[in-house]
Amino acid sequence: MPARTGFRLPRRGLLFLAVPDGAVSEMATRIAQMKPPAALSIVHLSGALGLDALSALEGNPRGSFHPLQSFPMPRDPSAFQGITVAVDATTPSLMRRLRALARAIGAKPRHVGDEQRVLYHAAAVYASNFVDVVVAEAVRLLRGIGWTEE
Repeated sequence: MPARTGFRLPRRGLLFLAVPDGAVSEMATRIAQMKPPAALSIVHLSGALGLDALSALEGNPRGSFHPLQSFPMPRDPSAFQGITVAVDATTPSLMRRLRALARAIGAKPRHVGDEQRVLYHAAAVYASNFVDVVVAEAVRLLRGIGWTEE
């Protein structure tokens, strides 16, 4: 995965890894090689991955922050209003920060630990992907009785 050259890690705060699920561990390894300061918390946005995806960053607080929402294009900040955000963290301090961030954007934080992650992600997939399948099947059935798109 290409990285911007000349990038320097912040000394503290939150660093969000907004990359595809398959790239999270690789990015964590690359960041670990940059020797991030201990005051920097690293957070991924994956709904499928647990905190172990950030294990290369063992010396830093690590977390996950996953909005349970499909976002239309363009993304409007109001899309966060009232949605659930799954959060997890390796430290109580980071957990508090992630919960506060979710509330600040109008979302409802909910802890989803590694032991719950598989079922959480399955539910998210059902909710977002299967709607299209159900609608397509309804259209197919209606065409079966002679309906058209007019």
